[in-house]
Amino acid sequence: MDCIPSEEGRRIEKAQILSEALPYIRTMFVGSIGMLLFFMFGGALRAAGDAQTPLRLGVVMTILNVVFNVALIGGVDLGLAKLVLLVFG
Repeated sequence: MDCIPSEEGRRIEKAQILSEALPYIRTMFVGSIGMLLFFMFGGALRAAGDAQTPLRLGVVMTILNVVFNVALIGGVDLGLAKLVLLVFG
């Protein structure tokens, strides 16, 4: 059995680690597509002389990122609003 020691001193099997890590990595890769598109279009707009639009989009995306992190990680109990954010956010 391939095992890795944990911080608590118990051993964790590699299969268990992979079963928890793979969905996280897949989700991160899907999210990175949006970041790639933002950087590509932002660079194209800047190259065309429009620096204001990528700046404004960056500010809006940063604010939304903070709001969604707080709401979806569980820092705020939003009840039904959290469900709406999960479905439509």
